[in-house]
Formats: sequence, structure tokens, C-alpha cells
Amino acid sequence: MPSTKKRKRAGPAPEKESTPIPKQDKELSQPSQSDRQIHPARPTTHRKEAAIDWRRSKEKNKGRRAATAGANTWTISEATAGRFIDASPVFSLDERFLLLAQASAVHVYAIQTSSLARTLALPAAASADSAITDHALSRTNPHHLYACTLDGIVHKWDWVAGTKLGRWQLASKVVGIVIGTVRSGQTETDVVYAREQDGSKWCISAHKLTSGADASQTESKTIRRSEQPITALKALVGGRILVAASGERLLVGTSPEGVASPLRETKVLWREIRTSDWITSLDVQLSGRVLDAPSTKRKPVALELEDPVIDVIVGHFKGPIFVYEDLLHRWIGAERDREGFAQLLEPRKHHWHREAVRSLCWSLDGNYVISGGSETVLVLWQLDTRRLQTLPHLSSSIERIVVSPTGASYAIRLADNSAMVISTTELKPTAYIAGIQSYQWTGPHRLQSGHIRNLSSSRQSQATASWQRWPMTISPLAPNQLLLAAASSAKLPSPTDSAFGAPYLQVFDFYDVRHLHRQALARTNTTNRNTGPDSYPIGEPTVTLIQISADGRWLVSVDEWTPPSHDLDFLTLDGPDLRRWQRQRREVFLKFWTWDEGKREWILVTRVDAPHGRHPYTTARSRVLDLCAHPSQLSFATGGDDQTVRIWKGQKRTRNDLVVRGSDATILTSWACTHVINLGMSSLLPVAGDTDAIGSDKSSVHLASSADGSVLAVVHRDVSSGPGDVVSFIDPGRGEVTRTRRGLVQGPAIALAFLDRYLVILAEQLVVWNVVEDVVLYSLLLRASPMSTQMRTPLTHLAVDSRHGTFTVALPATAPGKGEHLTQERAPNESLSKVYTQVIICDPTNPVPLCAIPLPRAVTALMHAPGTKNFVMVDTEGELRIIRPSSGPHLPTTKAPVSSADGLVPTRPASTVATLDAVDVADAGEESEESDGAAREPCRPRPAAWAEVHGAMTDDRDDVPVVRTEQLSEIFDVGPAYAMPPIEDLYDQVMGLYAGTIPTIE
Repeated sequence: MPSTKKRKRAGPAPEKESTPIPKQDKELSQPSQSDRQIHPARPTTHRKEAAIDWRRSKEKNKGRRAATAGANTWTISEATAGRFIDASPVFSLDERFLLLAQASAVHVYAIQTSSLARTLALPAAASADSAITDHALSRTNPHHLYACTLDGIVHKWDWVAGTKLGRWQLASKVVGIVIGTVRSGQTETDVVYAREQDGSKWCISAHKLTSGADASQTESKTIRRSEQPITALKALVGGRILVAASGERLLVGTSPEGVASPLRETKVLWREIRTSDWITSLDVQLSGRVLDAPSTKRKPVALELEDPVIDVIVGHFKGPIFVYEDLLHRWIGAERDREGFAQLLEPRKHHWHREAVRSLCWSLDGNYVISGGSETVLVLWQLDTRRLQTLPHLSSSIERIVVSPTGASYAIRLADNSAMVISTTELKPTAYIAGIQSYQWTGPHRLQSGHIRNLSSSRQSQATASWQRWPMTISPLAPNQLLLAAASSAKLPSPTDSAFGAPYLQVFDFYDVRHLHRQALARTNTTNRNTGPDSYPIGEPTVTLIQISADGRWLVSVDEWTPPSHDLDFLTLDGPDLRRWQRQRREVFLKFWTWDEGKREWILVTRVDAPHGRHPYTTARSRVLDLCAHPSQLSFATGGDDQTVRIWKGQKRTRNDLVVRGSDATILTSWACTHVINLGMSSLLPVAGDTDAIGSDKSSVHLASSADGSVLAVVHRDVSSGPGDVVSFIDPGRGEVTRTRRGLVQGPAIALAFLDRYLVILAEQLVVWNVVEDVVLYSLLLRASPMSTQMRTPLTHLAVDSRHGTFTVALPATAPGKGEHLTQERAPNESLSKVYTQVIICDPTNPVPLCAIPLPRAVTALMHAPGTKNFVMVDTEGELRIIRPSSGPHLPTTKAPVSSADGLVPTRPASTVATLDAVDVADAGEESEESDGAAREPCRPRPAAWAEVHGAMTDDRDDVPVVRTEQLSEIFDVGPAYAMPPIEDLYDQVMGLYAGTIPTIE
């Protein structure tokens, strides 16, 4: 019986195309006044330091301020990289381009070069519901592209010209679309068949979308409703035949009279087959043959409908594939012959996959079926002979498979946020495209019902999902390249998902926005069986720390592996006892790698098992909590939860007192621990009431090296000194603690870094300490957050620019009404969807922040690009942004030669940069968000009066500035000519040097 609920009519947007989409949710873009993230405080006093001589500090740092006088505005680039949505790739008709969608844009890649050719971006979204969920090419014009969003908007582009053609608002959430046609006279018009969700109800709707003078002809019609999610939809013969999957049911809809015009007169007859298991994938093809029906007791009945012959393949959750040949004709015949109904509809079964068939499709000639799943194997089935061919050892699980229009290529989207194109004849890759391969902390996941989750939970790991600060570094030889840990799958480990690790290293060029290199740093299951005999997935290690040497030739990594809880089921333990047994079986490795120019990859030189030994009070292997590189020597320092710091140095490898050389006559190097510095046994004692702290993961040790490497600062826990952490200074050459400072850090420390003579400590307060004069210049109080410490710490970051004297802090915050008791025990998608980030840019000599910029998502990694003024950050959606002074150079200005170890030389500047409104730290995030992406006024420094209130003195305007040659060189020597900033910016920078002051806005 049709529903009586009045359905909203689809139609074009009432305004012109440039009109912004009305915002539906501003939960992340406009935090309230009560949710201010950072509160300035008067300088903290130690030993009667209230009367700090600010004029003396100003005189000593006048050169630094003069050098940065021109950089009085900061800008943030548009988001690049990002994560591909769970939708099939789309080939262009000539197979030269591949279209891949992300949440906020559709990207067009050139297959020949694997490079980005065009981006079709949506207007700035106000909420996660504005994310793209699917895209498809037009049936009437291959240059036109449709894309739908979760909030029910359908966009239309001319993807070749890059122009927007239309936008329509539908009545419900749209999770997928396919395109059909309807004929009206001599013209054909596209019909969009959408899978829609309205609360707990699902439906299939047809929409004839028109714009301009024909906008009044826009029509909509609901043709199928369902109580279960509709997970797949295919359209044939312009929409005369629809094949869908809903739970365990296979649905086939036919329109004998075709798609009518007007659309409301279209009648669809639906038939349903209930299968034995949940349908996870399907595909359908038009066949050129009609199969004879099997013999029955009655004579075959002539088929009255003149419908095409269709073959349907269905993949199930438990691994089998069913092939229904000539399904429609057999179905009609079975309806007339009830006695032979089951025999007529009996499918052919193929079974190779151990787990769910995530994707499958027909070959162009219809003789093969191509399938893939979590086994990382592409399987080709030859139906006539029942023989199969496999392409094993792909980098991750196969999510989507698409055949090109001519059948010459397959496009495969993998679970590690990558896609590849392989030839059908040689099965060799012709293109590889990848984004940032970190975990997908937030965003929509593939639709699954509770039935699938219940089935999977009985076979998959029950490990608790957690997150960490994502390991990332930048090579000093190539400041345009990120080196970061890469996961085997972008899906976040959860109680109902496989415990994927992050055992890989990825090199990503964030200026050219392209993947360069990937290799394994730890044990992987790519070439091994990835499930155990009990059907549980075999987890891979996770790279927790990476660091590169000052010369860019050595890479150090730390990886860990902890056995999953189901491996200890025989102990019948739970809670703290189970976690204690897991820690005792933990594996920790410290690895030293060197770059091999011939093989073009990092080569393992030394592996150290359990580099910090075992915990003094337990038998568990100690974790490595931080890793620091010496700024000028071949040396690294590690800090462990055993509260020791170890110094590792490279030495010439000798054998029988003779130097060992490699095949190219180079001297080989081996690494060894030269010093072990004990930070104090009292640091290992648990806090009162924390009985599970001994040997747990609650310890914290953070390291920072001075600019010349003569001092190594360590902030660590010491219960004998109170609730705060202790700062110790170590002489790396002698391996001794030379000084200890107590009472400086309030609460557990999160990060610290040296900036010239200043030590910046990030904890419950942001503390800037002049180490030479033993003076705390200032401290900024961080507002209490509803997030737990375990959740907040990995999302808080500190990065310093030693050359230009600035540092950046990324602080997580929650939108109004969204921050009630966010903990790690909640689902990660639920918790992190409520978190945004406030980025603060500061000068160590002034408590007034230079700029504060709110970002819509939590940040998982933050780094400074060597040789530039740029700060690079990656968020939970794998999107990459660059923060830099608006008058600074776009490209790095480092004089170091670019080594071949880096892969590529910087080629072009980052994408178009959009500036942000000026925002006070106290009011950060309260400005209204522009939905059309237009440029805005830059973020400028705070008024001088604001600084005077908190004890900072203004500059003496009678001072005569001294401009050095190096300062002018920093302005004009910015690399290639195309990287030069506008002449107005150059003029402002030069005048800023000679003016001697930074202009402020009253």
C-alpha cells in the first residue's frame, strides 16, 4: 500500500548557481563564547620573576622581529589529499581519465601520468552531512557528471570544462545513484535513480532533473520502499530493468512499457528472491544469448515479454558467488510453471573467498567474473570452464572493481585509500593513485546492518579501538615531502573490524599533491595468509615513531605489536589482568634504515629488539615513548616507559679490526647504544589510587634537542615532586643529567621543543621558559576540556620554526553542546565528529599570539617544513593543509641540494590559498563561515592594548632598526621566478624591516 506521507518535490535550487547552499548545521564552525580554547595569563613568577625586564628581552630579539615584520598575516591553504569515499571509480569514455570522489570534491586524474588534472569542488560545507556519497556519468552526454551528497543534494558538472551546470535538493538523504534515460519525442533526458534514506526507511526514487527554462519539468517518483538498507542498485536499458540488493533479498524491477514521460506514469513490477545470506555486492550485464530452460514435466511456456536477457552475479557475506543466467526469462517461466520454480531459478555457485565478497563485476565479453575481498587477491573466474586466475599480493583489501568502457583495463579501489588501474591482458598496473594513508577516524562508513555486525563479531578481533598521534616527519633535503606511517587499511580498528596495523612508510609530496613511495617498515601480511586457523585476522605491527637524521640519509622507526585479546582466551581473564598479560607479550623494535640509491628504497641496517629492555617492576617489554634526532651529528635519543633515556650512535662496522665496506666500497655503519641515563626510580611508582599504572601505557616521556645538540631536554613523570612533570637536562656527550627543574609543568606534559634559548612546554599550560636566564617569560592557561586525557593528548601538537622564531600549537576543542564526557571508550567516529582544532601561532617573546585559526576537524599530525616558514598538518580525514605567512614564499628556500633519495624535486606551489578572518584567541571560531569559498581578510596580530593588559610592553618606536643583508636575502631569495610573491608583498616586507615595527589594528 503506498505511503500517505507527503513527499517533497525535487527541483532546482531557487537561486542562481553561485548562491550558497543554506547551512543545516554549524556545530563545528561556530563555537560559543564559553568554549574559548585558550586564556592568556600573566607571566608565571618563579623566584620573584614578576618584574621581568621585557625591554631587555625585546632588545635581544629585535633582529628576529625585524626579520618577520613583513610577515604580519597568516594564511591557510585549501585542503588537499583527503580520503576517497566508498564509491566506484568512473572511467571517462576515452579511458584517458579516472574520476575519484572525496567527501568535498570529485578529482579527475590522468591515467597515463597518475596525476591530478582537475578538481570539482563543492562549496564550503557546514556539516558532515554535506559529504559526497556517490557519482556517475550522464547517459546522454559523457562530459556531464552527477554527484550526490548525504544531505540530499544532487550536483551536476561539465567535468571537461570544469563548470557547474546545476544543483537540486531532494527530499531525503542520498547514499547512491545510477543514471538512466527517458525519451521525450526525439530527445533523451537523464533520469537519476537514487538510493535514499529517510530515518529508518529506505527507498529507490527516480528523478528527472532539469534546470534553466525547463526547470518546471523536474519530476520525482518513489518506485520501491524497504525496511532494510538498500545496499546496491543497477540500471539497464535506460532504467527499464532495475536490479537491487536489500539485506538477504535480490530485487529485480521491470518496466514493460519503459520509463514514461511524465515520470509519475511509470509503472515498475518488482520480483524478489530471498538468498541464504547477506548480499554484499552484485553486478548485472546484458547478454546476447537466450539460454534454454531446463526440462520440466510441463512443456516450456513461450515468453510473452520482449525483455533483454540479463545475467546477474551476487556476492555474499560468507564468500560464495552465485551466478543467475538469463534471470528474468527464467523467472517469468518459473512463475508459470510452479512445479519447476526452484529448478529454474537455481544459480551456479563459485566459492573461493574466505570472507565477504566486497566487489565483483562482469568482464566486457561476459565470459569472466572479476571479484575481490579482504584476501588482497584479485580473482578472475572463467565461467565456461570453472577455472580461475588470481592476481595476489595487492597492498590492501579490494573495495571496488570497475571495467573500462572498452574492456582494456580494470580500475580497483583499495581499502588503504588508494586506487590503481591494471591492464586486462597482462594484469600489470598502468596507474596508481593514493592519498594520505592514515586511519579514517571520522566520516561515513560502508552501510552494514546489525545482522552483518553480529556475524562478523564472532570471527573478528575484539580489540578496543584507540588512536595515537600519527607518526610523521619531513626530510631536510626535500621540505616538500612528508614521510609518515601508512596503514594497511584506512578503516579504523574496532571491536567488529580487523585489527589492521600501520606497518608501512609513505612518502607524499604535499606541494605536488601526489604519492611518491611506499615500503614496509615492519612485518606485513601482504604475501602471507592474513587469517589464522580460528578465522581471526592476523594483526600487523604499528609504526609508532619515525625520525630522520639531520643529513636526511638515515631513518629511524619504532614499531610495536600486541597480541589481540582472543589469543588469551584460554586464560579466562578480563579487565586489568587481561591487559597486563597482553603487555607482557608485547613486541617492540627499534630499526635504523639507510637510503639505497640503486634500489631507490630504505634499507634496514640495524634492528634492536626491546631497545629499553623490560620494565623494572614487571616482565613486560618497555615501550619507546619518544624519539629525537641530533641536529648535527649521527645520533638519536629514545625515551622509554622504564624512565630511561638512551643515546644511539652510528659507528663504523669492523670485523677483526678491519673496516667493513659494501659492494660500492662505502664504509658500512652499525648502530649501538652508547649511554643509558636513568631519570629516577621514583618515576616508576604509581600515583595513589592508580593501581594499574605500573607497566601500563600511562607513562609519558618527551624529548627535545637544542639547536646545537649540546643539551637534551626531557620532561618526565616524578611522583616525588608533586602532580606535575619534571624537566631534566642531559649532556648527550657524557650521558649525564646536568640539571633538574621541578614545579615548572602543571599536569602531564604533552610536548616540548627548543626555540633558540627558549624551551616551549605544552601541558595544562603553555609555558615559555628562557633557559639561559632561568626566567619563565609567560604561560598561557589552556581551558579545561571535556575530553579525557587519553583522547586529548594525541590530538594536541607543538611545532617550532627555529630559523624564524615562531611556534605553532594545535589544540582540540569541542563545539557547543557536543563535548559532554568524550572518552576513548566511545566509538571513535562518534567522539571525533564533535571535535575541531584551534591552531595558535606564537612568538616566544610575546604572550600575545600572532594568530588563531579554527579548523573543522581534529589534527593528527603537525610539522614545520625545514627551510620555510610553513607549518604542515594532517587531520582525521587525511586532508592536508599548509599554514604560512601570506607574504612569505610559496616554495622552500633551503640551500641544501635535493638528494635523489627524496624521489622528486619540488615542482609547483601548493594549491590556491584562501585567507581567514582575523580572530582573537578568546573569540576563535566565532566568525561566520563563508559557504562559497571566497577569499577573506587575512588573520592579523592582536592589538597592542591587548598585550599591555597582560603585562607585555609595546615596542619603543624611537628605536632605529638595523637591517642586515641576511634579512633582505630571506625576502628576495625565494627560489624560482614563478615562486616569487607579488611585488606589493615584497615592498611591504622591505618597508617592514626599515620601519622596525609591526603594524597593529586598533
